[in-house]
Amino acid sequence: MSDTANSALDLEPFRSAGRALDALSNAGWVVQDVIGDVRATLTTHNLSGALVGLAPLQPAIGDVEAVGELDGHEIRLRMFGGVLEVVSLPAVDPHSLFDAGEDLENALRTWDRDTAAAQLLPLVWRVTAYLSVRGLVPASAEIDVRMAVDPNTIVTSFTAASLPALNRLVPATGARRVYLSLRGAAAPVHLGTFSLVASGATSPVLLPLPAIPPPGEAAAAQQGVALPSPYTLIPLAPTFGPLAEWEPAVRRCVAAAAASTWALLASRAELTGDTVSLDFLGFKRIRLALPDVKEMEPNSVAAVLELRAWALQDTSPDRLLAVRQVVSLYERDDAFGHARDIRASAEIIYVGLRSDAVAEVVKSSRDAQALANDTVRQALKSSQDLVKAATERFLAGLVAIGAVVIANASNNLSDDVSRNLLLLLAGFFGVLAIVAVFVEGPLLSLQMKYLAADLRAGSSLLTEQQRQAIVDGASAQATRERIRVVRASVPVLHVALAIAILLWVYPANFG
Repeated sequence: MSDTANSALDLEPFRSAGRALDALSNAGWVVQDVIGDVRATLTTHNLSGALVGLAPLQPAIGDVEAVGELDGHEIRLRMFGGVLEVVSLPAVDPHSLFDAGEDLENALRTWDRDTAAAQLLPLVWRVTAYLSVRGLVPASAEIDVRMAVDPNTIVTSFTAASLPALNRLVPATGARRVYLSLRGAAAPVHLGTFSLVASGATSPVLLPLPAIPPPGEAAAAQQGVALPSPYTLIPLAPTFGPLAEWEPAVRRCVAAAAASTWALLASRAELTGDTVSLDFLGFKRIRLALPDVKEMEPNSVAAVLELRAWALQDTSPDRLLAVRQVVSLYERDDAFGHARDIRASAEIIYVGLRSDAVAEVVKSSRDAQALANDTVRQALKSSQDLVKAATERFLAGLVAIGAVVIANASNNLSDDVSRNLLLLLAGFFGVLAIVAVFVEGPLLSLQMKYLAADLRAGSSLLTEQQRQAIVDGASAQATRERIRVVRASVPVLHVALAIAILLWVYPANFG
């Protein structure tokens, strides 16, 4: 997945349109909020005033239609390219509708397609203004914007849609789709191939490139049913903290990604209404009904997405075959709640499918265990050598201290010389403590620290769980504990001896 922005969306025109739309609502207009088809309607006797009220909405207005009615007869006006024109007149003589005078004159001019005269007629006008994003987004921008007035309209569209219906809301390819609300200030959320944006967010909004599906997901086919691909529904980056208005929609999309993953893993999928049936062909054939997206628990969703990452990471069919074998052993629909167990079992089958023989797996396990044992033995020997060396240095230090004390007591060394020698000994042990912390200790831990990486490089046939079990074995854990004790005790011993020299040997001379 890429986080590289390929375009930026300026929100200021949408904010202006939102403010103008709010003003229309306050003036009596009825706003019908539908994604991609926002329209405002007004019933009035003053058509000219209504058109003046629409002026602040330019250039968001894509179309305006006015229908005037009198005695069951209608005059229809429509705006083309910003110009209002008469498009439909009743098949009746205007003399039969209007009395002589100014109204009749305006009617005769209207029948001659005079728009200005039509606006002066005493009719009940139903005015409908359609909002379009074409005038708010630069033509050069490779963005597919779907506009709504309120963020709840967008959220409801996602939360109310069944899994098959989501396929119409979420693009699989092409330009990034943006669902944009004219109200709200929630931070944008970028999912696989679409984004949820509120006009009150920080502008401009950098839009990432559409996500790229993992190789296995791109190669898998949902035979017989059209469902959104999981990669289109998963957020491009982890989300931290509340998502404000967008949170229900994001949760529903992630759950839908998990449900769609099961359809990819199945041998065959079949759609009946909004119900998706899945066939798994393995040790036996089993048919399962895919649960409703709204019934999927967050923990179950996370487990399914982990299974997806493992099963669809490459184009080889072996992982899919292993998953289908395991799922076929379940009864009824309880397989959908055991994604982690299915993965653990499928990994073992996959290893057998990928190796030349099961014996190779056994040999790999034995070699990995031997490597771990050798590492443990070498680490123990190194720790013993370090303890032995530290003990020898400690005893040698005690002998040196005793020699200095005896020599001073017999007056063979002066107090100043004795004091300097003892200070040198204290400094020497301080240096030994520093070396133990920064040199000897890290070297002692080196082999155990990289045991997992060595197993991963040398035992590729084992599953990650098998390798981790060796790394976390009892002998390995005990060795790590011993190393921690040795790494802590050696420098402590050196520092303690240095402090003892400074505090208790000739205390009168160290004041």
